[in-house]
Amino acid sequence: MKNAAQSQPPTPEKEVRPEFWTTDLYLAAFLQTEEVVLLRTETELRGRCQFVFLADVKLTSLKTAWFARGATTNASRYADNIRSLKSLVHSGARQ
Repeated sequence: MKNAAQSQPPTPEKEVRPEFWTTDLYLAAFLQTEEVVLLRTETELRGRCQFVFLADVKLTSLKTAWFARGATTNASRYADNIRSLKSLVHSGARQ
């Protein structure tokens, strides 16, 4: 007779996706404009909003360009994303 633990199929492990967290609304809007996936938002104990992005291969170069003040993007989409994220933060309707 087989051991019960051996006869059950292995359970798939939960996929761990690397994440990048920021409280910088303008960086978050830039990343969204550059199509980095916003996974969710979370609220800190002090009520500050944290934007949580999927850390993909282009994220490092985008962050480097942003902090070096060399980033360029579509201005109208960037402005739309700023408005959208501000609305999200102030409405309390977090993802």
